[in-house]
Amino acid sequence: MSENPSGEFSVQDFYESKIKEMGGTITPPKEYDLPQEYDLTNIPEDERPIVNFAIKKSVEFLGMPVVMDNLSESERLQIRSSSEDEILEKHGEQAKEEFKKMWGSNRMRSNNLNYLIPFKDFADSGWISNKNLVEKLFSEIKAIMPYEVDKYVEIDPNVKTLSPEARKEKIEEISDTLASLLQSMGKK
Repeated sequence: MSENPSGEFSVQDFYESKIKEMGGTITPPKEYDLPQEYDLTNIPEDERPIVNFAIKKSVEFLGMPVVMDNLSESERLQIRSSSEDEILEKHGEQAKEEFKKMWGSNRMRSNNLNYLIPFKDFADSGWISNKNLVEKLFSEIKAIMPYEVDKYVEIDPNVKTLSPEARKEKIEEISDTLASLLQSMGKK
């Protein structure tokens, strides 16, 4: 088990050791100068909770690391499952839940990108003034997961699955564009 210098179990250290055992790498998130408050004056009052939720999830996304490995999904799930069982047995439910949260906190996972999709609706509704950034964001997302955003963009049949390295590069582009979009929405 992973222990910190004081000899106590650390879920973070355990998680990082599992990623290394898988031959993976963890790239910490960039530091972005994001607004503390957002200008929602263009948004109808009853729609603001939805926009606030999308902003919150976007900020969380930007705070996630990029975790890369070359394992298949089934291999990754096996390691996660056995790790959760190990933590539960030795350290309890709370440690297991903390591990699960860390495991899911990865900008490389497509389901974490799904929270960005509503920004297209917000721009189409006129709630976001910087439509160019929204279009750029969706162009970048399309390169990674074209079938997830087909409601908004035409599917390019030539889009192939990206290598982990190419996907990481695209994720960083998405992150930079998303940060710029959030900055443009900040209260002046």
